[in-house]
Amino acid sequence: GDSWRHELFSGLLDAARAESIIKALHTNTGIGIVLPEEHILKMTVFFGANCDTVCSLTSRLGLPVYKLNQLPLVAGSMFWARIEALIPTHMLFSEEYFEKEYGQVDGTFAHAFERMSSISCASLGLEVATSDLERYRADAASKVYAFSHRG
Repeated sequence: GDSWRHELFSGLLDAARAESIIKALHTNTGIGIVLPEEHILKMTVFFGANCDTVCSLTSRLGLPVYKLNQLPLVAGSMFWARIEALIPTHMLFSEEYFEKEYGQVDGTFAHAFERMSSISCASLGLEVATSDLERYRADAASKVYAFSHRG
């Protein structure tokens, strides 16, 4: 956990990087979220037991399910965001959707929810960028990740 947290924090909160990201979010209204470079995974490769719920929620946001193949999973659920990019997801949920926490590692509503940030962003036509402020490309997403398993 310490190694993962350190990598996520440094990828997003390094002073120079944070300043560049904030400036980009202010000046480029097409960017919805900014993800830590080394923690961007291809959504469909890391669905786990969440595929059905994520597909259902994606459809409720009006986004075709096939677009999931072009979107990233934000590993660690840490990112910079334009508030507007998260409103569609926020409007879908209520606290009662979340099951009690019993140490589950996959397949709960919370696990599906953490996959929704880039979907929410895409539902508004906003772009996902890396912390280096490059446009996200599905072909560049990591297929191996030290902190999670494929599935």
